[in-house]
Amino acid sequence: MKVNRIVSLFATLLLLLQIPTVSAYWVWSPTEGRFISAESAANVQRTADEQYQYILKLRQSGKEKEVIRELQRLVRQYPKSSYASEAQYLLASILEENGKYIRAAAEYKKLIREFARSARVDDGMEHLFKIGNLFLTGQKQELMGVKIIPVSSKAVDVFQFILDEAPYGPYGDQAQLRLGIAYRKMKNFEEAVKAFEALIANYPTSSFVDEAHYQLAETSYESSQNSIRDQQTLQQASDYLKQFIKSYGATSLAERARILKQQLDEQDAEKNYRIGLYYEKKGFIDSALIYYEDVALRYTQTAFGKKAAERFETLNKPAFVMQKGQAAIEQRIAEVRSLLQAIEKEEEHKAKTPSTKITEPNQLRNQLQVELVSLTTARKRFDEETGEKFHSRWQALRDREKNLREKFKIFERRKKSFKDNPSSELDEAFQKWHQSLLKEQDELARERKTVQALGLELKGARKSWTAWVPYWHRGEIASEERAVQFKEKKWDKLEQMRNKFIDERQAYEKQLVELTAQLEQLDREEFKLAKKMPFFIESLPSDFRIRKEQLAADGVEIDRSVKSFEASKNAYVNQFGPSFLKALALDSSPENVKFIDELIASKADLEETLKRLQNEKAVLAGSWVEGKEKLNTMVKALDEGQNTIAQEAPETTTLSVGASTQEEQDRAERFLKKRMKYLEREMRSRVDQIQDWERENAERIDHLEALLHPKDRSLRMGKVAGKAFAPAQGAYKLGRAFLFGLPHRERDLIEEANQRVGNVEEQGNPEQLKIIRDLKEEIELQSILIQGRANEISDLESRLKELKEQTKQFPDFTYQSLLVDRFPSSLKYSLTNARELLGERNQEAVFAERINRQTQELEHLEKSMKELDQKIELVGISLSSRSTPASGKLPPGLAISIPGSTETLPTSSEAISGENSESSGQDRAQLESKLVHMKAEIMNRQDRHRKELEQFEKILFEWYQTKIREKLIPNFPPEGKAILDQENLLRERKRTLEQTLKNSVSKERVVTEGQKEFLDRKLSQLEKRKSRVKPSAGSLSEAIDTEIKTVVEQRNFLVRDISTLEEILKK
Repeated sequence: MKVNRIVSLFATLLLLLQIPTVSAYWVWSPTEGRFISAESAANVQRTADEQYQYILKLRQSGKEKEVIRELQRLVRQYPKSSYASEAQYLLASILEENGKYIRAAAEYKKLIREFARSARVDDGMEHLFKIGNLFLTGQKQELMGVKIIPVSSKAVDVFQFILDEAPYGPYGDQAQLRLGIAYRKMKNFEEAVKAFEALIANYPTSSFVDEAHYQLAETSYESSQNSIRDQQTLQQASDYLKQFIKSYGATSLAERARILKQQLDEQDAEKNYRIGLYYEKKGFIDSALIYYEDVALRYTQTAFGKKAAERFETLNKPAFVMQKGQAAIEQRIAEVRSLLQAIEKEEEHKAKTPSTKITEPNQLRNQLQVELVSLTTARKRFDEETGEKFHSRWQALRDREKNLREKFKIFERRKKSFKDNPSSELDEAFQKWHQSLLKEQDELARERKTVQALGLELKGARKSWTAWVPYWHRGEIASEERAVQFKEKKWDKLEQMRNKFIDERQAYEKQLVELTAQLEQLDREEFKLAKKMPFFIESLPSDFRIRKEQLAADGVEIDRSVKSFEASKNAYVNQFGPSFLKALALDSSPENVKFIDELIASKADLEETLKRLQNEKAVLAGSWVEGKEKLNTMVKALDEGQNTIAQEAPETTTLSVGASTQEEQDRAERFLKKRMKYLEREMRSRVDQIQDWERENAERIDHLEALLHPKDRSLRMGKVAGKAFAPAQGAYKLGRAFLFGLPHRERDLIEEANQRVGNVEEQGNPEQLKIIRDLKEEIELQSILIQGRANEISDLESRLKELKEQTKQFPDFTYQSLLVDRFPSSLKYSLTNARELLGERNQEAVFAERINRQTQELEHLEKSMKELDQKIELVGISLSSRSTPASGKLPPGLAISIPGSTETLPTSSEAISGENSESSGQDRAQLESKLVHMKAEIMNRQDRHRKELEQFEKILFEWYQTKIREKLIPNFPPEGKAILDQENLLRERKRTLEQTLKNSVSKERVVTEGQKEFLDRKLSQLEKRKSRVKPSAGSLSEAIDTEIKTVVEQRNFLVRDISTLEEILKK
């Protein structure tokens, strides 16, 4: 056992002896954070020079990884050494040589940022610029030659770094150019344009300016192709191309720019031509003429410019164009027939000589006969096309006339529904609305004359033109329109009669209100006179006398308190001045008095309180301005259609150049341009706001759909994919809506939300129902605001058109507008979509509710601001009273006692003495608090006494009317008898007026019941027609269903009116 222990002990000693030997090869390095070899540990202790020399030796041996690690260590350990910048540059160079451009770029950036004074900075900037070019040209990266990141984005990062660190260095202008090219490759055209413009502006002498101009033109063109509906982008691209062609017309690139410019003109001309065509088909001839004329004047060299010129001439002078076309065909037919007759005569002459050949004349005759057949066919086709075109124009006229009749009906209904909501904004809106309807009526009357004149011109046509010429035979009505018609003339007659009786009833009601007010005034005068008569006083019951004496005693006591308060106020003024008492002189409510008391008691920082109140008022004022703007926009939305707002008086007077000097003409021209720019800026801001509201509504619609149909929503495209394809989807939806009409998804969701919210039996999450209700209301509000903004744009367009007319007075007037047809199609889509979301049958209720709610919110804000104004004034007065000495001082040693109190106010000499300053401040605060409480108590007692007096007066008046009036009347003095005579006369008139009103209401009820019966018959007829419609006739069935819904709503409206009229008759 001892031997074994000795052996174990010996082995342990040997092991312990070996440990120092093993640990001698590895040591812990705090710098590296790991164990390193003894040789490396020795290197850590080297100086910067020794370390750099050691790195050079390692590089010669080809150990790149160790070299990179040692270079990083040198920069980290000796950042202020002269070798640090060399090591940083060498590190970046090695990475660049090995193709690790991303890491190399990062190290070069570090060199430039952290070693800005090093001589290697310029070299680093050069290498960094080269790496940026490699990124820009698509240099492959270090992962098996695959592009692991977007190359252009790294190029942007590099060139932007160069511009930030050395914008005016040797590579500044080149980096600016390549930055724009990189953005252009990334399809970020907006940033690319900014980059090229920056090069032109910041480096005007650079040799790359010409290239920047061309890149700017091409980039703008590419950007315009991605947003063909954005007129501003198209116009900007056109301007850049035009400027490049003007400046560099002699270069080889100018031809390419001309081609791009021509393509842009073709696109813009086609877009505006099709908008004009759309307006022409809808019957808005004046709007179509504006578009056709604009396209014809601005794009004369394009195919659509020539088409627009033809359509403009056709619409502007339809009879002349028709005659011109017919005359040209007839003239050529006459020429061909004349030639054929000449050939026949020549053949007859040559036929007498048998040997003569007439092959050539026969060939010419055959050609002329073929041409004659073609001309006859062309004439027939011209007649048919002319007939079809003017039949479409006549049908569009009829549709607009029908639509105008509906607009007048809607106007009357809305005017009636808003009669209980009087406001200046509504009155102004209804006046403008009515004027716009009259204006459209005049426009349609002119169009009717034009179409009628065309019918007379076509009267002599060979074809049976009477089938489609208006006012000659009745044209065919569209099947959908015919399917929903039912004795329209009878309905119009009933509607006119009812409107007449409604106007009569409202006039009688107004007279009755005025008459009742006059009678009430006479009753008050009679009662006032009766109270002075001895018999009235003697007849008072004992409890009335006791109550009267109590009220009189209360009044005397209140007067005594007021006098005591005034004496206390005077004492305070003599001691401390009048500043604080101004607060008590305000129209102080109990809340404001309480507010003063709290300020005094809390000893708060008055300046901070004042700032806080002013900030609160600023917030409320901003909310009021925003709310007022919303209210005005809602009122604007009452107008039907974007071309129905009456033109306001122009803000500028008509300018004349007849007797003006050149200087005055130049001034007038500048002023005119300024006004036009202002109007265009206002129009642009409204268009942008409409687009923002549309995006917000789209998001709310998606949210609403997710709440109503969570399962269906889960099957749709994911959120990320939806955002990725959002621009394409938006363009697709806009195009689809423009060509095929709006989808019903949004409208159906709103209707479903209305049903869910309005269903009292709906069992669901209350919070979810609240969210659905809020989303629905926000969508409706935004839709109202969109309509209002669209009408404001129409108003601004009218005023801008007036200014453009004034520019004709200046022969050399030039003005480049960015608004030429920028938004008509998209604006019409926005307006139609907003109306679809609201639904025609719900608009009246929505408008009334929203305007009322907005008006109430504004009134609440105004009340809150008024209260804040009073508090601000109170704080300001209190602050002034504490910061300024008393304006009035008492003689030394004089004391003033406050009535009803044992306290004595200190004298002014005591107030300013050092030893009594603290007690004086306390006395002043106590006195201020006491005055505030006295004021509050007096106000409360006065308010209570006033209410008690009013109540007693009502009881006394009722007692007079029922108990002693008949006894007192015979003893009335002469002036009292005059009042009685006038009362009797007015009461007789009132009885007559009430009977007349009752008769008018009865007539209105009869007519209204007749309308209800008419609608019952129409509903029955529509149901029969629907049962006969084939399932394949989808549009016809949908038209009947829509008409049935409309008729049902009209019938329900009439039922409610009948119930109201019956209630009036029962009174």
